[in-house]
Amino acid sequence: MPFLPEISLMSSFVYGALCLALGLTDPIWAVYGLFVTVTNYGFMSISEEATAVRIIAPVALISLVLYLVRHARPVRVQRSTPPLVFFIAYSVAITAIYGRLTNQLLGVAALALLLNIFVGESEINRERTIKAFILAVLVSALAGLIKGGFINAGNIERFIGGYTDPNEFAKYMLLGIVFTTSVNWHSRLVKHIITLSLWGALLLTYSRMGLVIGIAVLLIQVVSGGTQKSKSSLLVFGGATVIIFILVIVSVTSLGQALQIFASSWSQRFQTQERPAEFAIGSPHLYRLNDLTANRLDLYLASVQEWSRESIEVQLAGGGYNYSRIVLARRAGQLISTHSTFLQVLLDFGVFGLLLFVILCVSKLDTTSWRLPRFLHYNLAWLVYIASFLALAWVFSWSNLMFFAVVGARSRTRRKTDDSQYGSIREPERKS
Repeated sequence: MPFLPEISLMSSFVYGALCLALGLTDPIWAVYGLFVTVTNYGFMSISEEATAVRIIAPVALISLVLYLVRHARPVRVQRSTPPLVFFIAYSVAITAIYGRLTNQLLGVAALALLLNIFVGESEINRERTIKAFILAVLVSALAGLIKGGFINAGNIERFIGGYTDPNEFAKYMLLGIVFTTSVNWHSRLVKHIITLSLWGALLLTYSRMGLVIGIAVLLIQVVSGGTQKSKSSLLVFGGATVIIFILVIVSVTSLGQALQIFASSWSQRFQTQERPAEFAIGSPHLYRLNDLTANRLDLYLASVQEWSRESIEVQLAGGGYNYSRIVLARRAGQLISTHSTFLQVLLDFGVFGLLLFVILCVSKLDTTSWRLPRFLHYNLAWLVYIASFLALAWVFSWSNLMFFAVVGARSRTRRKTDDSQYGSIREPERKS
């Protein structure tokens, strides 16, 4: 079947021109356009090998550069900026040595640095960047609903919104949930509606990783909420999400059948799956865990084994971006990822690169308070990202832009007595 682009090249240029025009007045518009594009990958194909990201990413770069040039003032460096610079510089250098530079690597690296600086400029930039991301994630979920097809002939397919992979889409939903509760909205009702919508979309992905992390996030928010009101609100969120989800299914079938389909679909996600012999662990004690994680333990073991067989130079310095895919393809006979960002970094950039990445991750921790409830609240987005790094590969993925730029960016005017907010963003105190 011939490839049919989702959008025309002309439409992409018009979209890019509009983002550029708006981005020249305020770069947040170009950033929003970028977020909408990368969260709707499935609708942004302009050819068999290209998407609108190739047009929108340069637009966002230009808008951010011009903004920083126009506002020529000392750059406010975040604590995580130096580790980010070192990790990106090392990754690009090693990849260039092996001749494996790609547009995505360079694009994500450049935008990560510029967004990191942009967010560090002011708390307004940080909050607007987060809201732009949340709105883009909502657009992706809405695009998937409009497209439809995930409820078909009494069966529920895994919901992917405007994206292409249900697990990556679940990651976007989780980040949207965490970031939504970490910024200030003019209306509490708006925040509640957004949170409910994202929870509903997350449940429809049938992502085991998403479900486990989502439950953990909800428990952290409820247990360490600080007030009975926040705990009650979160319980209402969870209950209302389930009710809305059931009502969506009831609209096409009976209640009993809807519940049966919902339970059956999730049950199938936790059933034993056949494992490829190339990645057999052979340990009966890990058999069930391996099946529940879609053979990820096999892939982890295979990745470590392949790394140990490389030369000492590659073990220490890495083989460059995407080298992990080449290594595992030799073993499996097909392109496959490590399903772990940490192992991907180990194979691609070696021990040195992994060390730099771990330092970057640690630098992203918000250490404003070491009291466990507050510490967990302030680092919810960090925890979601670390969990996703354990289950998904590709450090230079567009979904990690918010990790590089926003996570760990602390408010300089955080209220010391505020126990009711979540995450690492606090509303600046108003002067009387």
